[in-house]
Amino acid sequence: MLVEAGLEGFNTNVIAERAEVNVATVYSYFVDKFAIFQQLVHRLEMTRKQLLGVWLGTLTGGESWATWFPAAIQELVRFRTEFPGGVEIFAAIKAIPELRETELTLERNLSTQFALAMQSTSPTLDPERAYALARVIVIAGASVLDRACRDGKPGTVNHSLVAAYTEVFTAAISPMLDG
Repeated sequence: MLVEAGLEGFNTNVIAERAEVNVATVYSYFVDKFAIFQQLVHRLEMTRKQLLGVWLGTLTGGESWATWFPAAIQELVRFRTEFPGGVEIFAAIKAIPELRETELTLERNLSTQFALAMQSTSPTLDPERAYALARVIVIAGASVLDRACRDGKPGTVNHSLVAAYTEVFTAAISPMLDG
């Protein structure tokens, strides 16, 4: 529904109509449309966190960051485009001021997950530096993936943009982590 109606058309009345229930029923579960977005974001993030945990686990098995990162980026693109409403949910997180704290929490959690993986493969890496590098990866990556997944016709991906981000990361950061 979010894909069809967009942010402007996503409201509790439309949700109730689509679900064939009274709007009061929707309000008995959610206080407003932002609570619905919070739930959608939570589901999306739990799935992404689980997938990322599996992907990061391969690094402890000896895979290099230079090999891992391009594959992980492709998986994140696939995840964004195949998760129902994924591209639109990520856009909503950035577009709706009421979801700003959610965006920051997701960013911190993902950065922490990356920083811990960095430290596990590069034990001499200072924890503060690992977290800073992780935040750069997460913030830049989210911006690039958002743009790449919305840059054109719905359902298409700007693969050259994704490739450029992958190349920049691999060239700049992988040598620090793969040592």
